[in-house]
Amino acid sequence: MFQRDTEKQIFFHVGLHKTASTFLQQNVFPNFYGITYIDKKDFEIKDSIIKETNCRNILLSRETYPEEKSGLRRIKDVARKYPTTIPVLVLREHGQWVVSRYKHYLKYGHRDFDEFFDLKCDQGIIKKHNLEYMKKIELLKRCFQNPPYVIFHEELINNLFGVIDELSDLLGITYAAKDISTRKANQSYSEKQLQVMKNINKKCDHNINHKTYSNPDLFCKIFSKLFSRTGAYLVSIDEFFSQNGQKLVNKDAIEAINKLYRQDWWRCLDYARSTRNKVWIKEVGGSTDH
Repeated sequence: MFQRDTEKQIFFHVGLHKTASTFLQQNVFPNFYGITYIDKKDFEIKDSIIKETNCRNILLSRETYPEEKSGLRRIKDVARKYPTTIPVLVLREHGQWVVSRYKHYLKYGHRDFDEFFDLKCDQGIIKKHNLEYMKKIELLKRCFQNPPYVIFHEELINNLFGVIDELSDLLGITYAAKDISTRKANQSYSEKQLQVMKNINKKCDHNINHKTYSNPDLFCKIFSKLFSRTGAYLVSIDEFFSQNGQKLVNKDAIEAINKLYRQDWWRCLDYARSTRNKVWIKEVGGSTDH
């Protein structure tokens, strides 16, 4: 079902963020044989690399949000120059995706979860439309001549090498399993460490852009980074705990998000099944059927 270029075939891994993108970029993609891999640090010079490479297959990787202006501009630039590109989109169940983004945010910010993602009034940093996955798929379908190839974060946990095998068939490459490290690319912080970071950031009162949760005060950013690697382990310091023992995110909140977007999740799974040989998802929205 995919149209392939007779000269050079481009594949474009567009993310999303917090869907094992760094793991794929560091542990998987560089170990593919028979393809030119252009990672995010070389993305801006991709055109010259594509022009000069002798490889027929080229893999770009630059995780982005298709609905944002900068992300859409990046996607349309690739689509205009290389219209037969096959986009590769990685998704993650909605509740778990928001929680992962929230934990990343806490390295610099200090809002409670219901302020980060406001399920009722949609006044949070992350908006409800950001979780509409099928709209991302449809957007990619409109931009490229080829439909997106969709895989799921959960599959990378359930059957990593099954996914890599399918991906290698799509890309027309080979790999050696011994070269693929299964270790996480980024070590996650514990809930207790994140509680510490949250309270440190609150005391530091960063001048943070909550829309993108970036650009905090330089001193505070450096201090937070330093503390996250050393001081976060000093979790017995009581003054940093105003909510000691409290969960960062209530399980009911995660389930409420998954329930709200369950139809969207099922549609994405159905789409993936229509374009792939197999999808390795053990459970769908907390159930084995739908």
